[in-house]
Amino acid sequence: MTDEELAFRLRRLPRRTVPIDWRRSILAQAEALELETAGPRGWHLLMQPWRLGWVAVAAAWVVILLLRDSAPTETGGRPMEPAQIRAQLLSRARDLDEFTPRPTPARPTSSLAPRRRSEAI
Repeated sequence: MTDEELAFRLRRLPRRTVPIDWRRSILAQAEALELETAGPRGWHLLMQPWRLGWVAVAAAWVVILLLRDSAPTETGGRPMEPAQIRAQLLSRARDLDEFTPRPTPARPTSSLAPRRRSEAI
C-alpha cells in the first residue's frame, strides 16, 4: 500500500469526535499545566525585570573583588596579620593624640576657696 492509498482510505473513514468528558479533563489538565508554567517564581520574579541591572551589579562586584585582591598592602602585597593591624592602629592613635588639645585643669577661684581671717576684706 502506498502513501496515496493510505491517505485515500483515511479520508474515507468517518470522523469520530472526542467524548465531552475526555475533552473537559484534557482541557482542565492543559490549563493547570499552563498555570504552573505560565510565570516565573521565586528569584525569577526578582531578577527577570532587571536582568541587565543584575548582570551589571555582579560585574561590579567581580571588579571590586579583583581590585581588592590585587591592591598592594602596607606589608608589600601580603595581607596584614592582626598584630600588625593593632600596632598600626595604636601608632596612629598616638599620632592623633599629639595633636588633640588637652583641657587645662581648672584652678579654684578665690571666691570659692576658703579664706583665712587675715585675708578677709
